[in-house]
Amino acid sequence: MIYDYVMAVWLHIELPQLAPEFEDELREHLLEAGFQVNKLEIVDNDDDGAKGEVQVSLQIQLTLDESQMDGDEPTAEAVAEFDEELRTCLTSKYEVTYLEVMDDAPASFLIAERDDPGSAEIS
Repeated sequence: MIYDYVMAVWLHIELPQLAPEFEDELREHLLEAGFQVNKLEIVDNDDDGAKGEVQVSLQIQLTLDESQMDGDEPTAEAVAEFDEELRTCLTSKYEVTYLEVMDDAPASFLIAERDDPGSAEIS
């Protein structure tokens, strides 16, 4: 089986100034690295006093195989691998001050299970 899973991510990026094109640039950077972005939202952070820091809420769709799933949730190893790949991607371009993969949040969920066409038996 193949599993399509949406993973929620909370992210803080240090920016001298929030440019109008930042959201599109971030989405493009993630897409070029192979991440399927379902949702990207810049969160208004005027009240938290973190000047020069942008808070971002992400939902990224993953395709996982049976070995990466424990029931209807990703294994700890799959989450750690995703965290490392995402962190590497983002820190290559941005000054990331905080990144949390929220695998247990309501915004992280299984969206589909499907048969793996590559594992079909030939008779």
